[in-house]
Parts: sequence; structure tokens; C-alpha cells
Amino acid sequence: DNDCDGEINEADANTDPETMGVWYVDADGDGYGEPFRSATSCDRPVDDDTWVADGTDCDDADSDTHPGAAHLESGLDGLCTRDRDQDGFGDSSTGRPFVAGTDCDDSEASVYPRTAEDCDGPEELPCEPCDGVDTDCTGGVGIDEIDLDGDLWVECSLEDGEWLGDAAIQGGGDCAPSNAARFPGADEVCNDADDDCDSLVDEDEALDVETFSLDQDGDGYSDGTTLVTACSAPSGYVAFGPGIQTDCDDSTASVSPEAEERCNSIDDDCDGTIDEASATDAPSWYVDSDDDGYGSTVVLGVACTEITGGSSLSTDCNDGRADVSPGATETCTGFDDDCDGLIDDDDPSLVSNAGWYFDSDGDGFGDAASPGNFCAERSGFAQDNQDCDDRDSAVHPDATEICRNGLDDDCDDSPGECDASGTQGLAGADGLYSGATGLVSAGAAVALFDVNEDDIGDVVIGAINARSDGDEVGGAYVFFGPATGVFDLEDADLAILGDSEGEELGGTLEGGQDLDGDGSADFLVSGCAPVTASDSAGRVLLFLGPVTAASLTPSDASATFSGSAQDDATGCAVAIGDTTDDGLADLIVGAPGVDSGVTDNGSVYILHGPVSTAAFS
Repeated sequence: DNDCDGEINEADANTDPETMGVWYVDADGDGYGEPFRSATSCDRPVDDDTWVADGTDCDDADSDTHPGAAHLESGLDGLCTRDRDQDGFGDSSTGRPFVAGTDCDDSEASVYPRTAEDCDGPEELPCEPCDGVDTDCTGGVGIDEIDLDGDLWVECSLEDGEWLGDAAIQGGGDCAPSNAARFPGADEVCNDADDDCDSLVDEDEALDVETFSLDQDGDGYSDGTTLVTACSAPSGYVAFGPGIQTDCDDSTASVSPEAEERCNSIDDDCDGTIDEASATDAPSWYVDSDDDGYGSTVVLGVACTEITGGSSLSTDCNDGRADVSPGATETCTGFDDDCDGLIDDDDPSLVSNAGWYFDSDGDGFGDAASPGNFCAERSGFAQDNQDCDDRDSAVHPDATEICRNGLDDDCDDSPGECDASGTQGLAGADGLYSGATGLVSAGAAVALFDVNEDDIGDVVIGAINARSDGDEVGGAYVFFGPATGVFDLEDADLAILGDSEGEELGGTLEGGQDLDGDGSADFLVSGCAPVTASDSAGRVLLFLGPVTAASLTPSDASATFSGSAQDDATGCAVAIGDTTDDGLADLIVGAPGVDSGVTDNGSVYILHGPVSTAAFS
């Protein structure tokens, strides 16, 4: 009682109003009273929370509305705001007794303005959660929270209990927000897209997968033994299933249903038939009536294998003659034997069977070595080819053999020989050749051959004791034929005398054949006696024809073949003939005195023609 009048506080009429407080009714119990409902007293009118000292509540019927209920910008914190969801941000409604805040949905505590610093997680994550509402109060819902394609799925990822938007939405994680056919749980199909949003494209579980088979030979077809299902063919695989042809040999790339059938004993096109007529290389077969391997132009059929009575060649110009075809030889038949359009002599390929031979000497007989390749008769040719010397018209099979002329006049392989019969004395001889005065031993050897190459045989006589300057050196005397009558050796046309005492040159004579290969006949003269330092060594003299001289000496010989040791007796026997069948004459020399391991065992030497014109030992 300050004035001691027995009254205290407001009961005392004299109490100073300035010392009393103003109390406001707080109907909503939020700690703030309504400014228009107040009372002045020293103490709270009623001792409870219905009266408060702050009368700044702008809506005392709403405990969520009062000064400081929500955050305001700096300097405005004392103003009255409403925060019904208690998220710290005021209701953004306008035209109300409270100051409008920034909360765009004051009924949902999760909805309020926020920045990256307010987000729970890394700053790069958006502050707007996937809930279907404008959670961050930016003025709209994120595009990833909108079901754009109507498939009831949104693009953003949402967690259980967070979705506040359209209740029909089934979930988030739509990988194709603008394609209603693609969303989590959709059927996967083969379309190069992730239909069920599992991050996999066209997996093997797709509804419309196909079956593929391994193509082992890479020809585009398989045999169906190794199968897989997939949306597209794996590497090395091809489509497989009903209506798709299979490979009948998956180890050979050239064999497949699309290959061309060929004549090779293989089913190339896998149609179950081998080498059918439709094969690309199946030949046509032509009627071969004469069975000569060549057909006419009439087609018998088409096949990989030969058709009976047919030929793959259609070039026979006369299918009625087996001896006429492109494979035949053109001969003198009057037909086009080889089907080249040319007949007999008009055909350069003619192989004549008419039997014409060149008759160079005009005796009516031809040379077998010079056939004429033509059909019709021609001048200078004959059909008999038995002429043994086509250079001499007097020599032919119809000629009469002239005895002892050195020629085979009648071509019977017996030159100058005449048959003899009965008994005849030497007194009736046609010719007589006598030695000169003294013991010359004329006739020790005789021979008949053509020395001067006049095609007439010449008489050659050996006289082993013929003298030269008083010495018995021996020699050979030649009388050119024809010669009949009585002759002395001194009358010889050619004399070859030795040059050493006792040489006995002329003891062996041989000739009439070509030894050096020049085409002229040559002859040999030899003696067994000594002519070298070694006594009795012997030698053979070769004179190359033709010879027309009147006299010769050993030094004139074209070649000399001498013995090498005493008593060899080289040249006591000589012969000329072709021992090697090469068409060249060879020289054979006998040396009976050679000591070949045993005394006088003897040797025979052969020199193959053509014989060189040099000295040999």
C-alpha cells in the first residue's frame, strides 16, 4: 500500500496508471495476445496463460499465427506471420491479417523455400525432391516430377512415402518420360531401346527374341546344331526357324541353299539332288551317231554326266562317218577328214597316205627318205620308194646288176655281185692285172670301191713287195673303172707306195664308206711291217675321197693310225661299218700282235665316226 490508504494496486483509486501493466487475451495460447482485447492492472488478470503481456497477435484464433512464427528478412522478424506446418517459413497467402511469408504450401512441412545449402546431401544435387509438388516453392513442379507421357511413371527417382503429388503415379525412374511404352516394369521388346528401364537394351528375355544358329563356314546359312535366342544375331550366327533353309554342309562355304549347283559330285545348293541338269556348268550333249567322240549340232540333252549316244562336242562335220571328225587326220580320202573346211591337198595339215616320193633322177623310183605330202600325182614324184640311189637314174630296182662295178645297180643290197654257176677257168676272165717285173706279190689284197667318186667301181690291188727306189716297200694300185682287159701294175691310174723297207704297204685294203662325215667315200691302206722306231708296230693310212691324183705317198694320208709297240702288227686287218647305229661309219683296226696281258694276245680298236683327220697311236 504505497499511499497507506488501506488500498493496494488497482484497488486503490490513487494507483498511478503508469505503473500498471497492459495484459492481452491469448485465446489461441501461442504466447501472443489480441491487441484489441486488453486489460490494465498491476498483476495478470487471471493467473493463467490466457493473458499475456504481448498484444501483437494478428490472429488470436490460430496458434500458428503470431509474430516470429516464421522467418522473415532481416528487420522484419517482429512482424506477425503464420507457419502452420512448423517448417520455419511463413504462409505466403496475402490479404490476411499476418504478413505474407515465402512458404508456398504451409500445410506441408516438407514444402518450403530452400537453397543448395539447405539440401541434405552434396551441393550439386537439386533441392527439389521427387515428390510431385513444388517443394522448394520456386513456382512450379520439376519437369522430372511430371508424367509427360501418361504412363503413370515419372522420370525422377522417389522413395517410399515421399510422393505428395498425383496419387495415380506408380513410381519414378521412367527412362523414357516422353514414351508411354517405356517405363519400369514394361515388357522388353527388340527395338534397340531400354523398354523396362533396367539399363539393359534388347536383353535375351525380350518378348520377341529370335532364334539364331551358328554359321560355321560363314556362307550365311547354318545347319541348326548350335542355337541361341537374342534380339539380333550374335557375331557368326544367322537366323534360324520355320521357313528358313539350312546348310547341308556347314563346313564348306561354297555349299549352301543359295549356292549354284555345279558338276562336282556335291549337292552345292542343298536341294537334296547332286549334279542335276540345272547345274550352271552342265554341258549340252549332242547326238554322236557314228560314235567317234564328236557330235552333230542336234542336242541330245543337258547333264553333268555323259548321255549314252552323245558327245559334249558338236563339231562333227559328218556324223555318219566315224573316220571324219575334228580329231581325225586329214588324208587323201576326198573328204574333209578333220572338219576344218579343207579337203586333201587344200588342207595344210594333210598327212598324205597316197605314197608319193621324190624321184630326183627321174627313173620312176622315189627316195623313201623324201616323201611328198600331197594326194594328186605331181611331176618329179613316184609311188615306188625303193630307189637305193636317187642320184643315178641307172640305179633302181628294175635295173640289171652289172657284175663287179662296185654299185648295187638293182638295189638288192648286193652291190656288184653276180651269181655264178657251173665251172669256168681263169683263162676266160674279163680282166687281168699283172705285177711288174720282180717279186711284187700283186694281189696280196684286192678291193672294189669308188675312189674318184664317179659312181663307177674302181679296182684296188695290194702288192706288199712292190719296190720304190730299189726297196721293197709295198703299195696299192688303183684302176679307175670301168676297166676290162689285160693291165700291168705300171698302168695303174693311181699308185700309193710305201716309204720304208719291208713295210708291206697294201697288205690290207678297205673303202667305199664315208669316215669323216663329208658325204664322200674314203679308203684305207695299211701294212703290218715296221714304219716307226718300234719294229713291226704297223700303221693304217686314211685317204679322204674323192681321190683323182696319179700317185700318193704315206705323207699324203689325211690321217695315220700307228701301232705303239714292237710286233703289234697294227693294221693287219681293218673294217668300216656303223657300230653305234648313229648313221656314221666307224673304223675298226685289228692288231693281232699286241701283248694285252699275254704275249700276242692281240687287240681290236674301234674309232667312232666321224673319224678325226689326225695322227693316232
